[in-house]
Amino acid sequence: MHKLATLRQGFSLLSVLANNTNWECLDRDLLQHLINQPSETGAQFTMFLRIQNGLSAAETAPVPVSEVFTEQALVINFNLTLDAMIAAGHYDWVNKNITIKRLPVEGKGTVQCDAKLFHFNRSISSEIAVRRIESADSINTWEPGRIEHLLAFGAKYPNEQHEHPIVALGTIGDLDDHRIVSLLHRTGTKRHLRLDCLGGDWSSFYRFLAVRKTPNSSLSRDITR
Repeated sequence: MHKLATLRQGFSLLSVLANNTNWECLDRDLLQHLINQPSETGAQFTMFLRIQNGLSAAETAPVPVSEVFTEQALVINFNLTLDAMIAAGHYDWVNKNITIKRLPVEGKGTVQCDAKLFHFNRSISSEIAVRRIESADSINTWEPGRIEHLLAFGAKYPNEQHEHPIVALGTIGDLDDHRIVSLLHRTGTKRHLRLDCLGGDWSSFYRFLAVRKTPNSSLSRDITR
């Protein structure tokens, strides 16, 4: 009887997921990849459920900002095309909807900036994450990273996305009337460059890329919101 009850609960959960998932935000290539890697997909979903269950008691606590990546200089070469920026990261899989039309890159020459990953230790909305990033330093302010910063970061620090997914909230695009952002993710040992829809909260294991001007260097207007 216990096994039967567990199965019924499992089917109920699958029904809820199927009926409430925004399938329009999952392109066919990603769905096929998830189908082809069932054990890895299941392991990631199980980890997600465990983390979410552990957050319930801390949901109402103040949100701490944990900066898990020390300041490091990124060099953004705007002379490269978006495709060339992507190729420099040597990703195993790239969402085909990441195009210059949907996620524009605007800048000239070569720009250097500091980069940092912000972690908030709990689920958080995009809006609150942006406010936390912008208020972290009132003197030399941080800004949410754009897609060009995410690509430069992924090319320079390819192993970081093996530890946690990294989101760039500074460039917001549109796909089938949905607002989207780019992120670095993984499946097993494979590095992915993905898109995700805005709306709802980001889980506690996400990190958010932020950038700011380096000393004696100007931060071009394209990374300001």
